[in-house]
Amino acid sequence: MKRMICLLIVVLLCMMTATPAFAAKDEFVPSISYKDGPEIESTVLDGEDVGTCLVVTSIREAEEKTTDILQEERDLLLEIYEQLLKDQMNLPVDEGYIVRELVDVSFTVEDCIKENHGHEEKMEEENTQITIVFDLGVGAATDVEVFYYSDGKWYPAQSVTNNGDGTVTVVLESLGVLAFCVDPDDEAAPPATGDLAMGELMLWGGVLVASGVLLVVLLTRRGKKA
Repeated sequence: MKRMICLLIVVLLCMMTATPAFAAKDEFVPSISYKDGPEIESTVLDGEDVGTCLVVTSIREAEEKTTDILQEERDLLLEIYEQLLKDQMNLPVDEGYIVRELVDVSFTVEDCIKENHGHEEKMEEENTQITIVFDLGVGAATDVEVFYYSDGKWYPAQSVTNNGDGTVTVVLESLGVLAFCVDPDDEAAPPATGDLAMGELMLWGGVLVASGVLLVVLLTRRGKKA
């Protein structure tokens, strides 16, 4: 019986050791694809608050078509994601940085474009900038770099300010696909969500059930011997 208990302890220790390695291996992909994008706190375009006209679309939301953007914008986001995933595209970021968020930020079709508020036309004017505050959930000491994709190239945001409260103020000359990059040494990796979190939950649930069954068997055998 002692040997069986020792075996159970060894199995549990092995599972605890293996799980962090699994999460670290898949750190890049789930951090982008299996969660919603950052929320927008405020948006100012040429002195006007246009936050109600903007929407953030994550990879999952692009696949499920749950946000009010053009299909070509969804397709571009998914195409860029696949290229980054396959190492067919590189971001102009310092070595060691990771992509924390990859999203599309665009004007909504129904409430903005069809209503013809003129925000899209304004963004196309020369030297026009839009200031957006994103709730990114980063630490106060985290160095954040933001890039936007335009005409087949990545460009750095005009300015990025970590506000110290989890939000980041970004000044851009163009909307579309945005990549939020961070130095992983400045903060812990973002928590896994979605499919990855569900996988870990099922894993530990299975371990718990197996442990319970084994414990019942051991107690039953011990009772019979007594």
